[in-house]
Amino acid sequence: MRYNITVHVPQTLEVSYTLFAKGYNIEIPQLSEDETEFTFKFLGGTVFVLFYNFGRFKKAYVVTGWQDERDGEPISLPGVDGKLCLLFAVRGKRYHILDKIIKQLTKDDEYAAFQLPLGFWYKLGVLIDSRKTRMAYINNILLLNRADGKDFFCSQKEIEEDCLEKKILDFCIEPRTAKEIAHNCGYENDRAFSRKFLNILVEQKLLSYENRKYIA
Repeated sequence: MRYNITVHVPQTLEVSYTLFAKGYNIEIPQLSEDETEFTFKFLGGTVFVLFYNFGRFKKAYVVTGWQDERDGEPISLPGVDGKLCLLFAVRGKRYHILDKIIKQLTKDDEYAAFQLPLGFWYKLGVLIDSRKTRMAYINNILLLNRADGKDFFCSQKEIEEDCLEKKILDFCIEPRTAKEIAHNCGYENDRAFSRKFLNILVEQKLLSYENRKYIA
């Protein structure tokens, strides 16, 4: 079971960072009696995004509450009560890209996006890392996850496959044959590999197939 998570957003310069939190709030954020922080409570079993600003250094974390060893090693972040499962983190230009994407995803419904399956968020991390951030790509994985009716929790196998997709896209910055990609990922049978992974990435428009080669 994933429990509700409490986030403390500082309102004083005495803290070394600023924080903007976005997720599925289960109650109106509360200002502390001494007015030094706002307290947000996010619904257990949902994703939330934490945008930190440490002076000139900015980093954003996409997280959910940690459940058990299937989530990998838990992480802790400033101002957050409880252990977290890290889905992905971004900084630099990708920090601002994620900010824009979150604004788009929450434009019509403030909370729906944060209830999407973990698979959507893992794939979103892959898209941002691969600089495939046009809304057409994002809408594609959004529709796929809604159509699949997947549960919120991802199995270890699904997480490993998402990591493999990222490896494929990174490798295919230059045109590659199916055999080259399969061998780079540790697979001997390139035909089976193509059916299981490459064809799906082409359908999702994450890969293009031209002249018998794949390119991201």
